[in-house]
Amino acid sequence: MGKLFKAGLKPYMKWVALLVLLLFVQAFCMLFLPNMMSMIIDNGVVTGDIGYITFTGMLMLLVAVGSSCASIGVGYIAAKVGVGFCSKTRERLFKHIDTFTLAEFDKVGAGSLTTRCTNDILQIQNFMILMLRLVVLAPIMCIGGVVLSLQKNKPAACGGGDHLYAGDTGVFAAGAALRLSRLPLNAGEA
Repeated sequence: MGKLFKAGLKPYMKWVALLVLLLFVQAFCMLFLPNMMSMIIDNGVVTGDIGYITFTGMLMLLVAVGSSCASIGVGYIAAKVGVGFCSKTRERLFKHIDTFTLAEFDKVGAGSLTTRCTNDILQIQNFMILMLRLVVLAPIMCIGGVVLSLQKNKPAACGGGDHLYAGDTGVFAAGAALRLSRLPLNAGEA
């Protein structure tokens, strides 16, 4: 499977690089908006500076439009790469099926081959689009979120203070264990 992705994505590496760049822009914009909101509260609302609030609000609107444009670009490129990759994969599959003898064709079956050429390739395409959009964005957002939380309040980000995070994790783990203990172990118990 890795060989398939490596060979299939080679013609689209420039598009994938542009996609990653747009994902960085999208993540930066999404992570910067709460910062701007805190700037409005700290520097505008507290001091009553309506001009600052309006200016920063307009900047927030510009950042949101930039994030939307980056998101649209990411969607377009992910779809372009996913569809192109699957078109080439489908073409290679057709060429392979074309080499089958009649006995091999009868053994596999027309219905199975049709499923392989349509539904299975479509599932790969959907996976590829999802992977390019979300799996690449998640680590960028995670790292950016950690950096921003450390920048804002290092003791709280590291779990300091009242150790709220450790308590939350314990409550979550206990709730998950309780929920899992109530699930049926096999289909006959449902």
